[in-house]
Amino acid sequence: AVFRLCALLFDGDAGVLQVLRGASAGFFAPVAAVGGEVQEAAAQASGAPLQPELAEQASRHLEEVACAALEGLPGIPSHVFLALAYQLTSRVGARDWHPKLSEALVVLLERLAVEHPHHALWHLLALARGDRLSPGDSAITGYRVDRAKVAAARALKRRVHSQLAVHKDTARLQTLLQMDQLSEAYIELSDLAVGNSRNTRRSRATAQRLEHSHTALSKLPELSRVAVPTRHLAVDASGCYLDGLVTVANFHAGFSLVGGINQPKLVQCVGSDGRVYRQLVKGHDDLRQDAVMQQLFSLVNTLLMRHEATRSRQLRIRTYRVVPLTPTAGLLEWVDNTTPLGKYLTSTTHPLGAHARYRPRDWPSTLCREKINQAVDHAKVRTFTEICQHFRPVMRHFFLERFGEADEWYDRRLSYTRSCAVNSMVGYVVGLGDRHAHNILIDKCTAELVHIDLGVAFEQGKTLPCPEKVPFRLTQDLVDAMGQNGVDGTFRRASEETMHVLRVNKESLLTVVQVFVHDPLCRWSLDPLRAQKLQQDVDDEDEDEADDGEETRKYGGDFQAHNEHNGATVGNRDAEKAILRVRSKLLGNEYGENLSVSGQVKRLINEARDPELLARMFRGWEAWL
Repeated sequence: AVFRLCALLFDGDAGVLQVLRGASAGFFAPVAAVGGEVQEAAAQASGAPLQPELAEQASRHLEEVACAALEGLPGIPSHVFLALAYQLTSRVGARDWHPKLSEALVVLLERLAVEHPHHALWHLLALARGDRLSPGDSAITGYRVDRAKVAAARALKRRVHSQLAVHKDTARLQTLLQMDQLSEAYIELSDLAVGNSRNTRRSRATAQRLEHSHTALSKLPELSRVAVPTRHLAVDASGCYLDGLVTVANFHAGFSLVGGINQPKLVQCVGSDGRVYRQLVKGHDDLRQDAVMQQLFSLVNTLLMRHEATRSRQLRIRTYRVVPLTPTAGLLEWVDNTTPLGKYLTSTTHPLGAHARYRPRDWPSTLCREKINQAVDHAKVRTFTEICQHFRPVMRHFFLERFGEADEWYDRRLSYTRSCAVNSMVGYVVGLGDRHAHNILIDKCTAELVHIDLGVAFEQGKTLPCPEKVPFRLTQDLVDAMGQNGVDGTFRRASEETMHVLRVNKESLLTVVQVFVHDPLCRWSLDPLRAQKLQQDVDDEDEDEADDGEETRKYGGDFQAHNEHNGATVGNRDAEKAILRVRSKLLGNEYGENLSVSGQVKRLINEARDPELLARMFRGWEAWL
C-alpha cells in the first residue's frame, strides 16, 4: 500500500520504485501478519489452519524480500517518505515486527529527522510525549498509553541528538532543542486554566485578551532555528532549506480566549519575515485525526491538479496546518479572513446574523430548534416543512454585501459553488460527519468553504444516538448562495468532475485510506459513551461559541485511540469496514446497483436535500439553515 502511495507522490525511476515496493512490504506487512492474519484467512478459505511449515516458509520469504529491499533504502532520497512521516513514526516500537525491520524503520526515521527536521520532528516529539495527559484526559478521550511506543520514540529522539552532536551539526542540533522547547511551551499554555470555563465560553466579540508572561511561551530565549509550525514549508529535496525558511522571531504578549469549554488560546507568532501568524493552541482535545484528514485532503488536491477538467476549474479543498503535540493537545493554523456559516447566518450579537437583518419577521433559529425537538417522530417531516416556510434562506446576501463589482460578485459565487461541490463529494467518500453550520467556515475574500473539526469520519456519524442521515450538508441557505440555477448548474457539473477524478483514481485513494485507517494509534469508531457525548444538549450553549476561523466544536469531533494490546482486533475490524465502505462508494455500487458518475451525483444531491432525511437530523445540526 505504501509503495503505491509513494509512487503516486514520487516520479522516480524503476529501481527506486522497486526498492520502495520491498520496503513497503516490510514496514506495513510485518512478519507477524503471516502467522496471524494470513493464517486466519487461509483457515477461513480451506476450513483448516495453515500448516506451521508453510507459515514459517512464508515468514522467511517475507523477511528475505524485505531485507533485500531495505539494503537499497540509503540510496532513496528521504523526502520521498515525508508525506507519510506521521504514519511511519506511529509504527515505532511495534511488538510484532522482526528486529531487522524495526531497525530499518528507525534508521529511516532518523534520516528524516536529521535531513528534514521541520517536517519530521513534530511527529517524533509528539509520540515521545505520548504519555503526557492532563488530569482527566484519559477518562474523557479513552486514550490508553502505549508505553513501548513512547519509549521507542524517546530512544529515537536521543539517537538523533547523539548523531547531530557527534557530527557537530550545531545548526540542526539547535533546531531539535528549540523545537522541543517550543513544543513544551505550547503544551503548558494548552493546559493553562483561566477562570471558570463556563464563564469563558464566549464568542470573539467578547474574547478576553490576557497576559501570559508567566508561561514558558514568552520565556523562550531563542527560536531562530525553528520554522513557523503553522506555515506551509515546501520540501527541499537537498535538506538545506536555505530559501523560503521563515523561522519564529517571537510571540506577542498576551493571548485571546476564543470560546469553548476547553479554553483554546489564540496566540500571535511573529515570523522572521515580519508577518504575524495566528495560531490556536488547544488542550483536552485529540487533534491527530484532524491532522490525518488534512493529509488526505492534500492528496486529493494532488489528484485534482493532475486532471485537466478539475485543474481548469481550480477545484480544490482548502486545507490548514494541524500539529499534534500530545495525545490531547495540539496546535492549529488560524484560518484568517473567515467566519463560520452559523455565525454569519444566525448570530444574535453585533453584528446580527443575516437572517435577523434581512428577514426579521422569520422564526429565529432557536425557535426552529425547539419545534423540531418537540415534534413526535411521525410529525417531524411536517414540522420541518413548516419551519422552512417560516425560515427562508438569505445566504445570497453574503455576496451582495462583500463583492460590489459585477465581475467580482460572479467570480466569488462561482468559487463558492465549486468549493461546496468538491467538499461535498470528498466528504461523502470519506464519510465526514458533524457538518453543522459552525464547523464550516467561509472565506470573506475568496468565498471558498473551509471545513474544520474533522473528528467524525468514515461514517462515525451514523453510529450517534441520533444518526446522521444525509451524505453532506446541502441545506437551503447553501443552495441559495449558488444563484438562480441552484444545484443544477455549476454545482452539479463540479460535483461530477470531482467524483469522476475520485473514481478514476480509486486505487490510489483506497491505498491512502488503507494506510490511514490501519494507523496503530487510532481507532476509527465511536464507543457508546463518546457517541452520547457528541450529541449532548446544546440548547444552553452560546450559539456564537464558534467565531472567525475558530477550530472549536459544539458537539463533537475527537476520537478514541488504542494500543496494540487492547482493542487491536476491534480496530482492525473497524478499519476493514471503513475501507469496504470507501471502495463501494468509489465503485458507484453503494445502492445495490452500478451507477454512473452522473447517476451517483444525482442520487447524492437528492438525498442531501430530502426533507424526510433532514427532518430526522439532530436538532443541533440545524437542517433548516
